[in-house]
Formats: sequence, C-alpha cells, structure tokens
Amino acid sequence: MAKKMEFEEPTFTYKDYDISNVTPQEVTAVFNVEAANPNAYGVNEIFADYELFVEGNRLVQGSKLDINLNANQTSDIQIPATIRYDELLKPLGAVTRQVLLGKASIPVDVELKIYGQPSLSSGFLDISPFPINRTIKKTIDIPIPKDKSSLLKALF
Repeated sequence: MAKKMEFEEPTFTYKDYDISNVTPQEVTAVFNVEAANPNAYGVNEIFADYELFVEGNRLVQGSKLDINLNANQTSDIQIPATIRYDELLKPLGAVTRQVLLGKASIPVDVELKIYGQPSLSSGFLDISPFPINRTIKKTIDIPIPKDKSSLLKALF
C-alpha cells in the first residue's frame, strides 16, 4: 500500500537586509529571508509576487521571485526590492514615527501571491502534483536596525 505524502508548510523568517544601490531616484535593497522546509522533499518551480505596506502605504513590490526549497533544510532566499523615493514619503513617515517612539520593530503588512507548477523532489523521484495559485496576507514585524541612522542615511 502506498504511503501518504504529508506536507508541512515551510516557515519563513526575516534575517536582515543589504543596500545594493543608491541613486538620486531610488534605492535597491535585498531582504534576506530564511526558509525552513521540514518536508522530506524539496519544492521547486514556485514563484511569488509581493507587496509590503506600512500603515496602508506601499513600501515595496516585486514580481516573479523564484522560490526553491531544499528537502529537510533551510534555504536562504534573497528578495530584491527597488524603492522609489517618490513613493516612499508616506511609509517613511510611519517608519520614522516608529523609530522616534523607540519601537524595536516595524509592523509590515505583506501581500504574497504564490503560483506555479511546483515539482517535488526527494532524490529518488521528481513529480509535479498540482498547480498552485494562493494569496497570503499577513503582518510581520521587521526589526529596526540597532544603528537606526544607517537606514535613514542610506535613504537620503
């Protein structure tokens, strides 16, 4: 009799960010996230579109982020984000308010659309069981850097 494949949802944890480019019009950041896949099979061919909001104002968006999760391991995912200064004023006001209030983190609303024809790989067998198209909305707390001025200096 065939054994049923159980699926546990992977977890994603924000680690940190890097500033990769600053121009007079925009800043490019890379948000580093750790994905823990507790399953005995890896997951590939999944993509994500995302938007992040601070107090209802869009901070950043991106599309077609390629997500690959190794079996029974953690994987690092780098999420590139170009932040245009002309779209940044309202969310920056909210971030600045949190910094001035001495908060340790900033609540960020995440809208994530995950889609694709995932392939599951166990090392012995690769299968593509079903297409996926799922939208996830949740609020996460992003820690404010200890050196708060480094974030503000990078933006100005």
